[in-house]
Amino acid sequence: YIKETVHKRDEIVLKRELYVAMTRAKRFCTISYALHSYTERDQELAHIISDISINFKKQKADETEKIILEHDPKMYIEKKIKKEKHTSVVDLAKLVAKDYEDRKVSVSLLNNFFECPWKWYFRNLLQLPEAKSESLEFGNRVHLAVDQILKLKKVPNQKELGEITGDNKEVFKIISKWVISRLGEIEQKRENEQSVALHDDRFPHLNIYGKIDLVEYLGDDIVRVTDFKTGSVRKKGDIEKIDEEGRMSSYLRQLAMYSYLLEQNAKSKIHVSESRLEFLEAKDPKEAFYDRVITSKEVERLIKDIMDYDQLVKNGEWVNRPCNYNSYGKNTECEYCKMAKIYK
Repeated sequence: YIKETVHKRDEIVLKRELYVAMTRAKRFCTISYALHSYTERDQELAHIISDISINFKKQKADETEKIILEHDPKMYIEKKIKKEKHTSVVDLAKLVAKDYEDRKVSVSLLNNFFECPWKWYFRNLLQLPEAKSESLEFGNRVHLAVDQILKLKKVPNQKELGEITGDNKEVFKIISKWVISRLGEIEQKRENEQSVALHDDRFPHLNIYGKIDLVEYLGDDIVRVTDFKTGSVRKKGDIEKIDEEGRMSSYLRQLAMYSYLLEQNAKSKIHVSESRLEFLEAKDPKEAFYDRVITSKEVERLIKDIMDYDQLVKNGEWVNRPCNYNSYGKNTECEYCKMAKIYK
């Protein structure tokens, strides 16, 4: 009984495989089998095929042989080597110019693009999955904890803090300190992790997007925006540094993006009076904040960045841009430029 059941089950599996194989054919389907095995023993057609053979147009072996001989027999045995098509940088630039408009233009996209165009290509356009570094994973945990606390609308107790931080000692230490020293100073009327999208008539084919860590209402239409940062504190000179192309640092570009999104948005009609970077791991309280009033000058620089990005990708010149990767003294090659060698 068991043997019979197994046989029936195997037969059902084979029938399914045959069905899948036959339904994949686009124009016609040919099923053939060898009349003799390699030991010269006679072979029969499998019964799952013979059972439906009435639906097939049959052709004997000698007829098949005759057709083969009428053509060049070599074509049935020669191995055809397909020439691999290599995508050149020029071809790639043309393909990218057709697809880039589908990607939302965020400040991280612009930062990646102007740091290294290949970083933008692999990370933002192709969106290749990447292993998260320990520092990034840690930063995400801290940001998530801050977000959850701001949504609580109250000061969490030690037990709640433990649950929010997942009992991670380092995260708990930073967040506990932040709750004591900072939470009470934050305006009650606020929004956190606010998503803002914008369409600008200067580039209507692009979707500008950002997510703001914290928006505090200082008046009816006046706000302060804050971006929380983990890791080492950045000095004012580094944040406000303008490069050789006249472009802002990634930090200042981020604050400019927040002002641009909120003030240019027809829905909100909000004025950003203060912009802030808050370094959550700062040991000295005096170094915890970088406060700045974003002016039209910074917003104009941001708009130029968006226009340059749009034009460079559209005309394919992005592939010729230099890489501005900073190894911070480690003397390592940009991993994205290394990956780009497959196109060169």
